[in-house]
Amino acid sequence: MKSEMLLQEELDNCKKQITEYKEALELKHSFEQVLANANRAVSIIGFDREVIWFNKRAEIMVGLPLAQVRGKILTDLAAGSETDRTKLKKAIEDAKEGKITHYENIIYTQNKEKLIVLFEVHPMYNIQNDIDKVCIYAVDVTKEREHIKRLSDSEKRYQDLLSHTSDLFYNLDAGGIITYVNNAWTQLTGFSAEETIGKAGKIFFHPADKKKVLEARERVLKGEILSYCVDVRLIIKSGEILWLNTISTPIYSDTKEIIGFNGISRNITEQKRIQLYYQLLSNNIRDLVFLIESKTVTIRYVSPSVKEIAGYDPEDLIGKDPFKFYHPDDVEKVRKYRQSHIDKTVKPSDTVIFRYRKKDGSYTWLELTAKIIYDKDTDTVWAVTSAQVADVRKMEEEKMTKALEEEKRLNSIKSSFLQFVSHEFKTPLAIIKGLCELMKMNIDDKKNLQDPILIKDITSIEDESEEMISLIEEVLLLEESETGRLRYNTAPIDMAELIKRVFKRVSLKQNVQEISSLAVTGSPKPILGDAKLLEIVFLNLLSNAFKYSSGKKLPEVTISYLKTEMVIIVKDFGMGIPERSREKLFTTFFRAENVSKIDGTGLGLSIVKNLVDMHKGSISCISKEGKGTEMKVRLPYVG
Repeated sequence: MKSEMLLQEELDNCKKQITEYKEALELKHSFEQVLANANRAVSIIGFDREVIWFNKRAEIMVGLPLAQVRGKILTDLAAGSETDRTKLKKAIEDAKEGKITHYENIIYTQNKEKLIVLFEVHPMYNIQNDIDKVCIYAVDVTKEREHIKRLSDSEKRYQDLLSHTSDLFYNLDAGGIITYVNNAWTQLTGFSAEETIGKAGKIFFHPADKKKVLEARERVLKGEILSYCVDVRLIIKSGEILWLNTISTPIYSDTKEIIGFNGISRNITEQKRIQLYYQLLSNNIRDLVFLIESKTVTIRYVSPSVKEIAGYDPEDLIGKDPFKFYHPDDVEKVRKYRQSHIDKTVKPSDTVIFRYRKKDGSYTWLELTAKIIYDKDTDTVWAVTSAQVADVRKMEEEKMTKALEEEKRLNSIKSSFLQFVSHEFKTPLAIIKGLCELMKMNIDDKKNLQDPILIKDITSIEDESEEMISLIEEVLLLEESETGRLRYNTAPIDMAELIKRVFKRVSLKQNVQEISSLAVTGSPKPILGDAKLLEIVFLNLLSNAFKYSSGKKLPEVTISYLKTEMVIIVKDFGMGIPERSREKLFTTFFRAENVSKIDGTGLGLSIVKNLVDMHKGSISCISKEGKGTEMKVRLPYVG
């Protein structure tokens, strides 16, 4: 009985072992299926690196089935020129000590395709719990490494781009504080990154533009717009102002909250300057400017002045044929002018005058000039035209022509009248003067008939006659000098001697012994001129100097002989000339307001100016009221 029980117990144990063995086989079969179909390549090798087992992924990676690789050295199957064979050897040694090893290596498939593989080597234990094999898990990371390399290369190129681009890149946090700027920021503004990062971006903007930027950023934060683009002015370190075109986009967190902004800015200062010049020219030019595309003969631009000239808004004409606005009778004329530009037979001074239809249907005359230009970038031929209203100009030309003709006629009448009056007056005055002299002679012969009052009256008549004759001679001299009919005879002149002769004439006229002093500087040199006319010049100047400085220090005359010219200065210490009168000093019949009680005609200095001009010289005046006057005459040595 006991033996039966033992036998039954042993039988139960056998059944149990059989059941456990079946379960173990099932489990082993399941593990083999899992390993065989795993995404990672799995291989089991001995310490000598001989292949014991491969799963399917390993077969695919190496390119050979398990049947062909079992018992072969693993590194011989998959190694190549770039494979580091020592890594597996070291991993096996570590596995013997129970260590798990991770490393990356390069292997080659049977098709010589290079793979980058991440290996994980584990020790394997037998039933006795001894390490007798190693298990290798392998993952092909070739694509990942290539992707990482591309990302790295892309990041490097991106950083290079940021470092070398002329555009400005920046990052802000949600509060507008600058967290990053590229090298272009320093090159553009003069501020270093250290001077910039951590500061509010708005402090660098022009005060007038801060509000515009902040409002745009606020709209992004509120979700009204996805990004913003604004033109702003930046105040750089030197104090100058630059225009930037700025595009800014938000940076989102994982929770879709805006945590900052990326931005890129481009320097558009030159474009803004050109735009300003363009607007100034376009809005203020009075000429009518057209830009016409020659191929299609359509207007692409017209200046705003068209509104004032023809009543159109520029938009009314853009895209239109310009010939549709010309008077029908003038179209052919304009076509010929256009063709002359195409044929290159036109002269720079050539223009065309035609009638242009205004918005109200009436016509205005325009005078047009044009230039043909070729744009290489767009392969387009343009005609740039500029037109002026010809009506007013024609009227002005006609008015000017009539005025010139009238002036000539009046000058002719004036000249004839002066000649007539002068000759008609000079003869009677000469007779009156002669009769006065005869009467004085008769009185002297008949002493018993002498009457002091009669003699005084006769002398007065004689003096007034002389003044009238002198005035007439001055008027004739002025008229002849202005009309170019004055005779001009040149000869070498010693100016010092000429001035001395003038001294004598003035002293006799003024009935004094001495009227002025003469000083000479430089080496004397004769001048070519008309002695008679130059005597008249200095006779006028010295007479004025004496007349307007009565009771004061005597006038002074200085002659300076320079290299190419001589300078004669007549200086007095009299009443001087008021400042407001100096600009009209050489005007015919003009007299300063402070000499109204002193006799004079206002012709003398006009005559002096004309005679000095005839000698290619110049005359100027320096005067101070109450202190005196200095008249400076410059005469070149060649008359």
